[in-house]
Formats: sequence, structure tokens, C-alpha cells
Amino acid sequence: DNYIRNDKNSIEPLKSFNIEDANKWMMKTIPFKDQSNSAIQKRTLETLSNSKIIAIEISAACDFSNKKSRINKYILGTLSTNLNDKDLNLKSKPENCYLLGGCSFYYKENPCHIWINFNYVFSAKPNDPRFGEKLFVLKKEIMDMLGHRYASHISRIGITSL
Repeated sequence: DNYIRNDKNSIEPLKSFNIEDANKWMMKTIPFKDQSNSAIQKRTLETLSNSKIIAIEISAACDFSNKKSRINKYILGTLSTNLNDKDLNLKSKPENCYLLGGCSFYYKENPCHIWINFNYVFSAKPNDPRFGEKLFVLKKEIMDMLGHRYASHISRIGITSL
């Protein structure tokens, strides 16, 4: 799981993903409560300032283990501080967004959440210059859960054009 290079002052790497503003994009990925209350606004801004846009590789595990030549498939998400019911309105969560595992993960000894946006999938080489350092590796069970949710999302009935 790679961190997308973004110092919040230079958005060039994000523009290639059709993201003009990191905080606005994360606000659409994380279902924060209504921002009419100043305390909620403060907590939301604090959370966003400590969050990172990440890329999770979702390439087939068998391709990796068989060392097949390929371009890796990634999905974008947000690594945020641990949020709770006071911060979130899960009833307003868009269908393209998913709280990975429905649980907290630990990153640098701090609890955090991983929010996925299924509408932001792309292919890239592992050494893509838009990536920062590798943050961590998710266990097989979590990746299986993510793969299942992603498959359900992309196979929903809709209009396609050729």
C-alpha cells in the first residue's frame, strides 16, 4: 500500500488521478457528519490534515506469485485517523466508498481507518514516480474482503457504452 506523493501544496501527482483538491476528495470518500457545527468542522479539518491519500495494489495474487509481467492495478483510498460515531454519518456514505474491514488498523502505533473509493482504480508500474514509500502490507483476508467488495461494485447493473 503506497502513499501517493502529495505535500498538499503541489497537486500535480493528484491531477493525474483527476483529483484537484486532496481535502475535497477525502471529504467525498469519508462520510463526515454535517459541517454546520464548528466543533465538527474543527475535528474534520484536523482529521483531513492528518490523512493521506493511498494506493492499494489489487492485482491478482497469482500474477504476483508467478512473477508474471504486468502493469499492477491499484485503487485509491484515504488513510485517516481513527474516527467514531461522533465524526461520521455512515447513513450518508456513497456506495462507491468503503471502510476497509469495518475496523481499525495500526499505522506507526496509532489506530487508523482505511477508506476506499471504488471509482478511482488505475494501472501503474510498481515504481511509478507518483508513489511515495510503501506504508504497510495488508493481510490476505483483508485483501480478499476488498477484492470481493470491489467485484460487487464493478459488476452492479448500469449503463455501459462501447
